[in-house]
Amino acid sequence: MAIRKERGVRLVVGTDWVPIELVSDPFITVTYRGYAVAIDVRVISTQLEYTLLVGAKSLSDPLEQLRERAGGVLTGQRCAVRKSGVERTATYEMREIGK
Repeated sequence: MAIRKERGVRLVVGTDWVPIELVSDPFITVTYRGYAVAIDVRVISTQLEYTLLVGAKSLSDPLEQLRERAGGVLTGQRCAVRKSGVERTATYEMREIGK
């Protein structure tokens, strides 16, 4: 797996649902805190692309389940994400959405 050094605009998820389309498989990127797992996403409402850090277990577990249901492919899958609360440590929630 290659490590990406370029820094894309990061998607910061709040408590509102954000419908996204996954446009890459997970990859490793360098952050100010070290290496992190990320995935490129497109916000459906704006068609703008961002990088979403997905190291949190509350994101990685649902993404892995989605990948397994999709035959091993994340690219092109659509889902919505949000945080369960305003706390920095709040867990993420994810739900699959249709095409």
